[in-house]
Amino acid sequence: MHIDIMKGCTRHPGCPVLLKGQGTDMKYDHAQKAQKYFLDGYNCAQAVFCAFEDLTGLDVTTSARLASSFGGGMGRLREVCGTVSGALLVLGIVCGYDDPKAGQAKTDHYHLVQEFVRRFREINGTIL
Repeated sequence: MHIDIMKGCTRHPGCPVLLKGQGTDMKYDHAQKAQKYFLDGYNCAQAVFCAFEDLTGLDVTTSARLASSFGGGMGRLREVCGTVSGALLVLGIVCGYDDPKAGQAKTDHYHLVQEFVRRFREINGTIL
């Protein structure tokens, strides 16, 4: 699975995750969905995480609750951007590992996270 980020967020121009797999574009306008959720009042993390309900298999209520603490840079602490947190939640569900002894899976997943963050920072200048 290839991961790329796309431009188009309210706070940062390089927002939600575009997931492509096996030559098929699995994105069905996640950026527009995230923007709609944000404009409806969800925080950035919720908006991004909820926009990927088609990939996570979670309903909007569950997704919004799981991501609710990450808005405002983690509870309005102005730390890591909620967009980044929401995207990392998506990566965890879609590409994460669940075996605590699976060292290579953990390494691969952390590399994916680091690459996403690197590219987000490259586009936006920060992850805050």
